[in-house]
Amino acid sequence: MTKICVQRRYVLLWAAPCAALLLSLAAPPNVQAQVLYGSIVGDVKDPTGAAVPRAAVTITSKETNQSRQAATDPSGTYSFPDVQSGTYTVKVVHEGFKAFERADVPVTLNNVTRVDVSLEVGAVTQTVEVKSEVRALQTDTSEVHADVAATELTNLPVPLGRNYQQVYRALPGFSPPVNSHSIPTNPSRSLEFNVNGTSDNQNNTRIDGVSTYNIQLPHVTSYVPTLESIQEVNVVTNSFDAEQGFAGGAAINVQTRSGGNQIHGSLFEYNSNNHLKAWPMEFDNASVNTGNKPKTIYNQYGGSVGGPIKKDKLFYFASYEGTGDHRGVQRRVTVPSPAMKKGDFSSVLGDPVCTDGAGGYDACGGDFATPVMVQTMGGATVPALDNMLFNPATGNLANGTGRQVFSVASTDPRCDTTSNPNCVNILPSNLVDPVVQNILALEPDPNVAGHTNRTSNYFVSAPFLFDRHQVDTKINYNATSKLNLIGTFGVLRYSDATPTVFGKELVGRPIGGTSNPGHGHGGTYRFTIMGTYTFSPNFLMDAHFGWARQDTSSEQPGLGKKIGSDVLGIPGTNGPRAFESGWPEFDSQTGDGFATLGVDTNFMPYYRHDPQSQYVANFNWIKSKHNIRFGTDFYRMGLNHTQAEFLSGGAYGAQGGFNFDDGFTRRCEALNADGACAALSLSGTSRFNSMGSFLLGLPVTASRTFQVPEVMRLRAHLISAYVRDRWNITPKLTLDYGLRWEYIPVPTRADRGIERYDPLTNTELACGVGSVPKDCGIEISKRLFAPRVGFAYRASNSFVVRAGYGVTHDPYMALEPLRGNYPTMVALIENAPLSHIPFRRLTDATPIFNGSDPSVPAITDVGIDTIPTPSVGDGKLPMPSDYAYLGYPKNMHRGYVQSWNFTLQKELRWGFTGQAGYVATRSIRQLAFLDLNAGQVLGAGDAGRPLDAPFGRDAYTGFIVPVGTGHYDSLQAQFQRRFTQGLGLTINYTWSKAINAVDNSDWTPSVQALSYLSMNRALTSFDRTHNLQIMNIWQLPFGKGKRWLASQNRVLDAIVSGWQTNNLVSFITGPPFTVWASGNLDMPGNNQTADQVVAHPKKVGGVGPDTPFYDQNAYADVGGPRFGNSGFNSLRGPGIVNWDFGFFREFSVTERWKVQFRMESFNFTNTPHFATPEDGYTCVCDGPDFMVVNTVTNLAREGIDERQVRFGLRLSF
Repeated sequence: MTKICVQRRYVLLWAAPCAALLLSLAAPPNVQAQVLYGSIVGDVKDPTGAAVPRAAVTITSKETNQSRQAATDPSGTYSFPDVQSGTYTVKVVHEGFKAFERADVPVTLNNVTRVDVSLEVGAVTQTVEVKSEVRALQTDTSEVHADVAATELTNLPVPLGRNYQQVYRALPGFSPPVNSHSIPTNPSRSLEFNVNGTSDNQNNTRIDGVSTYNIQLPHVTSYVPTLESIQEVNVVTNSFDAEQGFAGGAAINVQTRSGGNQIHGSLFEYNSNNHLKAWPMEFDNASVNTGNKPKTIYNQYGGSVGGPIKKDKLFYFASYEGTGDHRGVQRRVTVPSPAMKKGDFSSVLGDPVCTDGAGGYDACGGDFATPVMVQTMGGATVPALDNMLFNPATGNLANGTGRQVFSVASTDPRCDTTSNPNCVNILPSNLVDPVVQNILALEPDPNVAGHTNRTSNYFVSAPFLFDRHQVDTKINYNATSKLNLIGTFGVLRYSDATPTVFGKELVGRPIGGTSNPGHGHGGTYRFTIMGTYTFSPNFLMDAHFGWARQDTSSEQPGLGKKIGSDVLGIPGTNGPRAFESGWPEFDSQTGDGFATLGVDTNFMPYYRHDPQSQYVANFNWIKSKHNIRFGTDFYRMGLNHTQAEFLSGGAYGAQGGFNFDDGFTRRCEALNADGACAALSLSGTSRFNSMGSFLLGLPVTASRTFQVPEVMRLRAHLISAYVRDRWNITPKLTLDYGLRWEYIPVPTRADRGIERYDPLTNTELACGVGSVPKDCGIEISKRLFAPRVGFAYRASNSFVVRAGYGVTHDPYMALEPLRGNYPTMVALIENAPLSHIPFRRLTDATPIFNGSDPSVPAITDVGIDTIPTPSVGDGKLPMPSDYAYLGYPKNMHRGYVQSWNFTLQKELRWGFTGQAGYVATRSIRQLAFLDLNAGQVLGAGDAGRPLDAPFGRDAYTGFIVPVGTGHYDSLQAQFQRRFTQGLGLTINYTWSKAINAVDNSDWTPSVQALSYLSMNRALTSFDRTHNLQIMNIWQLPFGKGKRWLASQNRVLDAIVSGWQTNNLVSFITGPPFTVWASGNLDMPGNNQTADQVVAHPKKVGGVGPDTPFYDQNAYADVGGPRFGNSGFNSLRGPGIVNWDFGFFREFSVTERWKVQFRMESFNFTNTPHFATPEDGYTCVCDGPDFMVVNTVTNLAREGIDERQVRFGLRLSF
């Protein structure tokens, strides 16, 4: 029966019978508050302190007037599980005692509210009304959590985008969240973060109880509700409840707003623009070409409304938010001069070149005293000059010696015989490829004065547009006193337009923005239906079904026309399918090269359609002092992508592409003993030689990627069950304990299994084909049990001691890298065997090496050859030696996270609470991508790869395997006053240390050689020793109804009342970084740190050009194949000091209608937040940019670090 429940496509696994069966196999139970609901618990006593059994307890919702009843057990305890968040009245009645009533009892998501009652002797018709506030202590659960209510979300200064995840930076244990990915990939602009030292893939966000994975990129969520639609956010970061799975970092529960018996709503608009921004921190003045700040208009507008459809029974809520991000973006790139486009490079001729007679060549001077002489195509002998271009069809065609410098006759109109008497460095017109000329005719000329032959000589600006529309709705139905139903629906539609350097005609790189070139569009949808049913006051069920789908597309300009094959006539480019149309890519970017022409990315376009669904059922059984909760969760995901992106890299996309290097137009000056070229002619600025190769139509690389199926389809499932118990052992002590079981099967394709590489036979196994089993024999554990235990001890009414421990398994499934393994994705990469000897022509029209000169053999390879398409055959395919693999090993050992805490919490005076705790995690068998074909021998190069000798395989061969253990230890302290009487204040401080082998499950270790794997153990790049966060909301105590100036004078009241200030202040230690060597290790797949030559590198603290952040003399490059003596992440970059400030004024139009004017300033003090030194990462230890800070860091503000002011107007009723 168990096998039926697990394997019959897991259908109906959420239903009660199968859930009960699975749970019967589990161990003793554990409980905490429900993920989707809250709880109210308490003890009822008489004046002597004795328990009062069989007392009638009623809770009534203030918003919906719904009531529930229960009775105290023989120990006087009562419990209400599955309580929707809101405000309640608790009433207790028992014969012989006065009725007890406490109003305004808050119930929040995933929390337990304790209301203990002491009854007074008297008539039951008498009522004792208690007005005191419910204590803010966490009295009944052991988890470490934070709650962010709607009050904080709608009042704290949340930067650009008004994303609730921005508040995470103020929570203990969180790394500062950052922006991640392009708009089409992440249109909700979900943020990326690490929690308590764990992988960013180990955070699970549920919206109204349903997980919202981004299936392709699980470190961000697929959907972010609008700020106006959120009721509260509950964030659990340690000692998780057994109900909460697949989250080793943070289990985040977001609840959207509900309607009630009163109509409430809002209308709002917020605006920020370039006039309200400070100047950005510019390290390169060349990046700004005008005297005005680029245009920026950021608008967010919308409204919300909620109320009754039928009083006390049926309620609605709906919100809409529109976002418009319109900016002027700009970029400077390098383009050839008009003369160069015609083949004239005479203006870039440099200094004379000399030899030292010992095989060395350099600018004349010192030991380099003998001038080098060369021959022109016209037969003249002239001194060699820097930046000369040589004709590859002359001299020795086999080794490149004796080549003639390009020249034309003196009658050529391009030649100025006064300055260039021999007319050298000009390509004859009959050798210039006519197809290339047609392409270059579309490229604009330099427009930056004085930069014609220099870099960054073309400035372009254009509008960037991002528009998003989002609706979130919710229906609540109190069907009966026992049955409650809730339905939610959300939709996000977006469109973005990112301009390119050369527009629709020639494409090129994107200009600014946070998106891919061209047009992105799509939508994300979510739907949830949930309900609770009360079988009896002691036995309840809640269940929900959730569905979401993320549809997104990104298309570059020029799509729809086969420009490469049909317009330009280049064989092998484009293809018959729509996503294979458009411009090919043309690169001539050697060194500080010219801008790319055509499509600039090797993964465009893409079309993604990723659905997911979740089935959940939970049961609560209250038995004496035990509150037992058990349930099951079944989650299914689908990834459906059209995106021709080659896993190995190095290949151009579906349209094809070409790279033009400098070697073909340089001359070989010396040969080694084997007759191979040992030295090429000098080229001080090699981009000119690369442009020469382009003009000749001689690529050094031609390649194209071919996606075999029209759509790559993957399927994945997560299955779990749990049982837990909350045992009130005594009135002071509550014990939680329980067990969770998880099963994470191997993902499959829609029509078969995935692929697995067998390193013993160099065979790619297509799972489910022929004799290969569908799971390829991959061993997956079905014994992923996760115990959870904790206690809360109420030492007094104002002091609580808590501790907890739990295990969570890493759920990472690597669907994105799995999608494109061979034979699903193939590519052809054709490289010149020798970088200075031409091997193919661009088109049949390419005039050089076309066979017209009998003395010059023809090159017959043209364009891109046909890509051979493999057949899966019997499911066992020989693996091409240059194809990468990334996937599951034969034995998949999942990692897991142990988390524990010991926390003290004390209630203080004036509504404050203080809390301090030791919070720790251990990431056991931490997963990562490990290249098992990485070099294992120092200095051996490819010969040191394990698969090189037996199979000649030199490609990346990655497996998802454990690579080490991560450690995180922290002190997390909090001083808090919940918002009441106009004041809320939270001060969070975290001291922490995070050590891992890799930061995240989808990362690759810096050192992959197995015998050196332990070297990876170091501080994580997101480690922040000190993190102090201060946030407050303060309604100033002036005016009517306030403490000061509460005069009846209407004029005075109009001036002083309604003011409010809000602040979020951050002080954060800088992140660690590594100083890398320039790369003398000769051990593929492994990185080399620099040598630290002083005991303690001095922090200089400079920023900007020529002002290093650390002493540049503290490190030296490594002179051979060995690891440097400096460790990974041994230095720290600049820290963060930031103040976000808000100042509001509220006016009462009527008793119900209020208007609020808002002014918010982000980075109020305009303090730059610097990144780590850019070139500190690679030790060019005598270079001017080594250890120099040249950029600002990513603080999740879409690249805007400077001060930004936002004005807003909000109407509420």
